[in-house]
Amino acid sequence: MNSQDIFQLNQLRSQIAMQEILQKVDHPPARQEVAICPHCQGKAAKKPRLNQQIFLCVPCRQKFQQQLPIHCDCSMLGSIPLCQYCPHFQQVLAKVQKRVDELRPLGYTELKQIESQVSGDKLHSEMP
Repeated sequence: MNSQDIFQLNQLRSQIAMQEILQKVDHPPARQEVAICPHCQGKAAKKPRLNQQIFLCVPCRQKFQQQLPIHCDCSMLGSIPLCQYCPHFQQVLAKVQKRVDELRPLGYTELKQIESQVSGDKLHSEMP
């Protein structure tokens, strides 16, 4: 078996594991965190510009910096770079890695059979 065959087997294992795990995982609902003003403790603070941690408090009009916790807010798990810092995504990756390890002893034919089953299950679960 050459290195390209090994690469393709590993890629197939990863695809199968990801599909299986994503079918079983519940994505947490998006949560909007609110910055709290350190001057007046007002909860109605807004972020004037994207990608900055500088906020403007609506009640007292003071500007302040605050780091908000990272929460899942994407519709597709792993689709944005911040996902790598998300605890939920880290749990999913650990499950995928464990499943890849379980699939490691299987050959190409067995993996293709599992892939067709997983793809078939995915199609049936998406139908109304």
